[in-house]
Amino acid sequence: MNKKAKATLLPPGMEDGTPRQRDAARTLKELRLAEELADGSPRLVGTIPLGIDVEGSDLDVICEAADLTAWLARVKELYGERENYRASPDGFEMATASFRHRGWEIELFAQNRPTEEQNGYRHMAVEARLLRLMPPWARERIVAWKAAGIKTEPAFARLLAIPGDPYAALLELERQTDEALARLLADAGIE
Repeated sequence: MNKKAKATLLPPGMEDGTPRQRDAARTLKELRLAEELADGSPRLVGTIPLGIDVEGSDLDVICEAADLTAWLARVKELYGERENYRASPDGFEMATASFRHRGWEIELFAQNRPTEEQNGYRHMAVEARLLRLMPPWARERIVAWKAAGIKTEPAFARLLAIPGDPYAALLELERQTDEALARLLADAGIE
């Protein structure tokens, strides 16, 4: 693992954010995820940090782990007794574990790559940039689509009228400047 840059579990502002963000921060602190999984530079990603979560949104925490089997064993040791605990190696490239705590579904995900290079983090970063550039009504539309069952990346792609694989399309947008993203929004009628 890259020891030079330790990730911060909670994005800035979470502890003072919306009521759900504050509750999520308290929950993760109570579980001591930042300390217990520190070697994996855990990061909370997804809709909760972005403030576009809906009822039933989970807490997605990504980690870096060179040895996925050892990581799963450590997670089971720490959280295996939690409600609805389940874990699985998802092939040779990633592993997941999930459980419930204080009403939250918590999903832990690990890959052998720095967290800031993982797709979950990269998607969240470009979505955060887009949200900063969007008017409030566009954010509300994404939340409404999510409440109707549309996943986050497909909701963004739908709003922006981007065809094809929404997950790949959003990753392509991360290379764009904010000016280029603003033009994309304007071209999609989002002003």
